[in-house]
Amino acid sequence: MVRSDGDKITLVQNQNNAAGTPDTGVGLPGGNAIGQFGYAPGTPGTRGIPVGTIFDDNATRNIFDPTTTGTNGNSATDYIGYFQPEGSASEDTLPRLGEADTLANFVALEREKGDINDDWQLVITNYTSTAPAAGHLIEFSLQFSTGMTASAPKTIADTLVLGSITNNYTRTAPSTPNGIGPGLVLAEDNTLGPDSPYQGRIYTAYVGYYNVKVDGVTNPTTNTDIFLSYLDPGATSWSAPVQVNGSSPN
Repeated sequence: MVRSDGDKITLVQNQNNAAGTPDTGVGLPGGNAIGQFGYAPGTPGTRGIPVGTIFDDNATRNIFDPTTTGTNGNSATDYIGYFQPEGSASEDTLPRLGEADTLANFVALEREKGDINDDWQLVITNYTSTAPAAGHLIEFSLQFSTGMTASAPKTIADTLVLGSITNNYTRTAPSTPNGIGPGLVLAEDNTLGPDSPYQGRIYTAYVGYYNVKVDGVTNPTTNTDIFLSYLDPGATSWSAPVQVNGSSPN
């Protein structure tokens, strides 16, 4: 990965160098199709099933995990899974990018906020002329999450419909011996672009209960309702819950 100003992130190093000779202890062997399950090298070869390979700084293993013989221990099923980029000590500037993406270091590094939001290119360098000399890229994407910090838990609402780790709820119902649970579900708006004003918003729906009296009659304990609430990025609290089913307390 190369940015327009020259910053680099090396995902996988070349096993064949510029002189055409192989380097030991680095790179992936020829004939591999990263992220393809069941790929068989050769001419024309078997295409395989696209599964994907994800490079992640927080992954537990490097894409090149050396064994005692210097070979790569991550060669099974064409490197499908989560791996740290192999990196290059002489070229990579990923730590500098990480520092630049935190507020505390913007001024110290004299770099503008958000400068990782730039034009990035996936660069593939081929130093071999043996078949197959060309490759095929199906899909690629890039996501930065540097600088993200976990916040404290935020209470959605007090529903009066309690949970249970035994699947037997205290709010009993005639229709089932298990009772009525909170039924919490979550979903995030992951749409992109200028026509997506709610990008990143988290929605939740759950079962609630109105503990009220109407004309002197207490709302039956089984007369529950469905409520919707949401949390916007950067918000400190969830929105006020809104009843979304058609019934009313009685």
